[in-house]
Amino acid sequence: MRRLPRSIVLVGVVAAGSIGCGGTKPLDGTTSKTGGVPTTGTGNRGSGGQGVNGSGGAGPGLGSGGAIASGGTPGSGLGPGSSGGQPGSGGSELSGVAGISGGPAGAPGIAGRPGRGGAGGAAGFFGGVGGIGSFAGAGGQMSPGGAGGGPGGQDGGPPTAADCAAAVTWNGGLTATVQQTLDTLPLISEVTGSVFINYGVSDLTRLGCLRTIDGSLQINDNYSLSSLNGLQSLQTVGGDLSINGNYSLPNLVGLGALRSVGNSLTIMGGALASLRGLDSLASVGSELIIENNQQLQSLDGLTVLKTAGNVTIYANPLIKDLTGLGDLAQATGLSVMSNASLTTLNGISSLQSVTGGVVISGNASLGSVAALGSITNAYNLDIEQNYTLGNVAIKGTGIALGDVTIASNLSLVSVDALPATTIGNLTIDSNPALTGLEGLAGVTTAVQVTVNNSIALQDLEGLRSLEKVQLVSIQSSPITTLDGLRSLAHVTGIEIFQTRISDLHGLGMAATGPLVFDDSGWFMLSTNPLLTTAADLDAQASTFTQLMVFENSRLVDMPAFAGLTNAGTVDIENNNRLASLKGLAGLMGADSIAINNNPRLTDLTGLDQLTDSGYLLAVETDASLVSLHGLENLVSVESIQLQNNPELDDITMLTSLTNLIGEISAFGNALLPTCQVAALADQTGRPYYASGNDDLTVCQ
Repeated sequence: MRRLPRSIVLVGVVAAGSIGCGGTKPLDGTTSKTGGVPTTGTGNRGSGGQGVNGSGGAGPGLGSGGAIASGGTPGSGLGPGSSGGQPGSGGSELSGVAGISGGPAGAPGIAGRPGRGGAGGAAGFFGGVGGIGSFAGAGGQMSPGGAGGGPGGQDGGPPTAADCAAAVTWNGGLTATVQQTLDTLPLISEVTGSVFINYGVSDLTRLGCLRTIDGSLQINDNYSLSSLNGLQSLQTVGGDLSINGNYSLPNLVGLGALRSVGNSLTIMGGALASLRGLDSLASVGSELIIENNQQLQSLDGLTVLKTAGNVTIYANPLIKDLTGLGDLAQATGLSVMSNASLTTLNGISSLQSVTGGVVISGNASLGSVAALGSITNAYNLDIEQNYTLGNVAIKGTGIALGDVTIASNLSLVSVDALPATTIGNLTIDSNPALTGLEGLAGVTTAVQVTVNNSIALQDLEGLRSLEKVQLVSIQSSPITTLDGLRSLAHVTGIEIFQTRISDLHGLGMAATGPLVFDDSGWFMLSTNPLLTTAADLDAQASTFTQLMVFENSRLVDMPAFAGLTNAGTVDIENNNRLASLKGLAGLMGADSIAINNNPRLTDLTGLDQLTDSGYLLAVETDASLVSLHGLENLVSVESIQLQNNPELDDITMLTSLTNLIGEISAFGNALLPTCQVAALADQTGRPYYASGNDDLTVCQ
């Protein structure tokens, strides 16, 4: 196979009827001259070069090789021309160029030995290919040019196997934005760079010998391109293959030999109604993107595709299922999004491993995701905004999952089946019709479980097998019981916000004993208007980063955590009926403590073991608080804030406080003698700021 250099010299077209020129290197050493008036005689005709059929034009025309003036025969072109064609020039064998039109014999060459016909030229745009004569010999008869090339025009076929045997390798990249660029190319079997065919190309026939593209192939925005015929030999694209915005292209017929794409395959926009033509494609390296094809009816045509990177099926409004991906067994990711007519995921029955994520989102007509049951391994599963999806029922033999998100599916009533025992982050969010999670009954371990804004969900029974998790977060859902968490034995954090539970029954009921919190765990109990008691909690912990109990309007007692000695932030706020802090017995240190707006609290009993309150002790707006009893052992704190406690009249029990780093602030405590504040400041040697307290009472 010959390698063609980047720089190619093409013989220019001579106006019809001009006189041919003799060879430039005669054997007798003399210089050939311009041919004169034809003379009579019998000359041997030079052998014509092999022509190649042209690819387009209004009709068949004669190639540019002329015939001898007398005694010879005309060139092989077909159509009549307005004047005689030019004879072949002498010299070395070069490719010819497109003929303008065929016609009668051209002018003769200078007398001499018979010349050898030149090789056939490239396909003509309108006419056929003209051969160019070899150099004229010394002495002898008239030397005509080579015979004309084969006929051009629309009836010309693709290159034959014999033609392709002489095809060359094109070194570097190739760009064609107009048809003429392709038509003047030599026959090419391999391109070492990338091929860009954009905007103004209508016929790919000239690429009929192309088997391999080492780089990428881009066929974009060619508004007159109606067929990919011409790429029928292409087997491999090493880089990306992009077929975008070709609005006359109905299918991909012409790519039938393509077996692999090294990087991404993108099929986007345009008028494609079918993917027919990709019948041999078995592998796509990085991404398969089928996006925004408004007329695409199905994915048929990908039937032998076995492996791919990320597969994205996005915004194809007419496809109804995934039929066509039946052989796909492995993918890096699968995203099926915003396909308005998609009703089922049927068609991916062979898909087992998705090393990245599965995203099923925004498919307005989707009624079932059962076809995902063939998957045995997926890093993430995301089912979101499928507004007609009534249930998530994915049945299989077991699946190892990373994160699972089931969110914003407006018609979703139940999660019936999800064959997984271990999950990363499980998020059930904003499914307003959801009433059951039975399909999660096999899950024993998770990183995080979040149930949020599920306004019809009343229990967590589907989580009854959950034993170990880092975080359980139940928020903005009318859950009435936590019994579904009865197997939970080990946890890092629990957050229960805006539910309708009345107690904490279910937490700490595992067969292994009390619910164990990891070191540096946390517990948050907030805005549960029906919660009356936390006494049912059976839990143990040693260190919390955060303990928050706030805005539980009926809660009368604090949750207890056996062994809890240290905490980061402790916030006990806005609990209208909370009367005791005894659940905090054993707490010795905290980064900060805020006891605010608990109107039934009369003292701080329960903090009896507290010695260090970190940077802040704040006691504010506790309407019934009369003393700081419970803080007798407090030794160290950075600052103390006592504000707007209308019944507080005694802080003298802070006798152990010796390490006050900042100051004491006392404002709006009408019954608190200012002299007690001053005495505490003297005791610690730190300043105080006071206003709105009892300035009249004199301390003993």
